[in-house]
Amino acid sequence: MHILVNSGGMMLIVLLGCLLILRQLSFRMSWTARCMLHLIVLCLPLASSLPLIGGWIHVSSWCWEQNTPHWDRILDLLLVLLLSISALGALLYGGLRLLCMHWLMRKRTTAVDPQLQAQVDRWAQLRGIAPVAIRICAEMRPLALTYGIRRPEILLSRWMLEHLDKRELEAVITHELMHIARHDYLVNWIATMLRDAFFYLPTSRQAYQQFRKEKEIACDDLVVAATNRPLALASALTKVWLYEGVQPPSSLAPLLDPHQPVTSRVHRLLSYSSASQEKQQHSLPGLLAASVAIPTMLIGLALMSAEICCGFNDWIWHLL
Repeated sequence: MHILVNSGGMMLIVLLGCLLILRQLSFRMSWTARCMLHLIVLCLPLASSLPLIGGWIHVSSWCWEQNTPHWDRILDLLLVLLLSISALGALLYGGLRLLCMHWLMRKRTTAVDPQLQAQVDRWAQLRGIAPVAIRICAEMRPLALTYGIRRPEILLSRWMLEHLDKRELEAVITHELMHIARHDYLVNWIATMLRDAFFYLPTSRQAYQQFRKEKEIACDDLVVAATNRPLALASALTKVWLYEGVQPPSSLAPLLDPHQPVTSRVHRLLSYSSASQEKQQHSLPGLLAASVAIPTMLIGLALMSAEICCGFNDWIWHLL
């Protein structure tokens, strides 16, 4: 039963700290600071998983604990197994999803013509980004995404090449280049595994959804700062929005995030001067919340780990 008490107590401390951080996100701050706080909220539940180490030690020492009630052993075993399966399942599912995405992109895409690849290389060089390979899929619907961890690539559909003019296409590709510069694919992959591992925590789901929304807006602002043409990206988003409004959902990830209304993104682009001012503001309360919540959870982690150390010492003692 003490494993349940340890895990529950640590989970409560983490949940309260995450709620404190998420509440402060209502204040204005830079996209970098907001991304940092979202990742903190997603990573902090890992601290509550540390009692699992003591849990396995406790389970393995049953043969020496003759006075432990049978029902106590069953509850501890079930809790350790459920939490371990959740974490391991999220890790395996994340790896499988990465492999499937890589296989799908290689099977359903082709290399772009050298002329467009040269243009993309020039746009990347202007933004201080290493050359990025661009691939084309035959789907006649809006599609633009970045995939890959070690060597990210950009995927475009034929629809994008046929329905967007040069400036709109440059804005869309620059948007994907900004995702690569921010390492959004890697961060989103890690964030997805953390969300799946702690799916039972509302704070993990909320932080993940906000991160997905805000990374698109952050890249929109970076595109406008780089190209100084907010109307080009707004026009491209509007074309995609009008098409998606009368078509069934695509089997692949679209340019538009279903959780982020395109009207709000277009409105920000049309009034970029105010958006850029908002981007430069920081939230001292949000950073203070993180500075208070993290030490509090570390103290709680130290207290919860005390019994783990005691259990480990008992286990070593029995072995000797």
